[in-house]
Amino acid sequence: MGKLIPNMKKNVEHPTHYNDCSVDCITAMECAFGYEKTAIFALLNAFKYLWRHKQKNGLEDLYKARWYLDYWNTLEKVHADDAPAFYADKKPYDAMKFNVENFIKGAEAEQEVEKQSQTFDDLKMNPDLDPHVYNDDFYDGDWDD
Repeated sequence: MGKLIPNMKKNVEHPTHYNDCSVDCITAMECAFGYEKTAIFALLNAFKYLWRHKQKNGLEDLYKARWYLDYWNTLEKVHADDAPAFYADKKPYDAMKFNVENFIKGAEAEQEVEKQSQTFDDLKMNPDLDPHVYNDDFYDGDWDD
């Protein structure tokens, strides 16, 4: 997974609004409804986050989609012997996993471009900054280009 800022990591892996007690909500869901319904929920939730990521929370929603797909995959591995027919068709999972990973790569690349662009803007606004100290990765050794 790319570099998650601490708050984003918490929002993706353990959002506070779902863990007010000692059991995670999704674990309680699996106990209450069974693993097959929870697996369907995970797949559908991944779909929801993939669908809305551009309009709502961007990269964070993509990480959430990945988290739910990974959860579905974990359930599949644990319960494959119990319900082989249920997990036989992995096409929806595979398609979503492919799309989520590609969207994440694109979004992380966009973030890196924005970060480097901001670094360049900061250097233009403050010519007294030493580019060697400010960001070695950004300075290419020739400021006269």
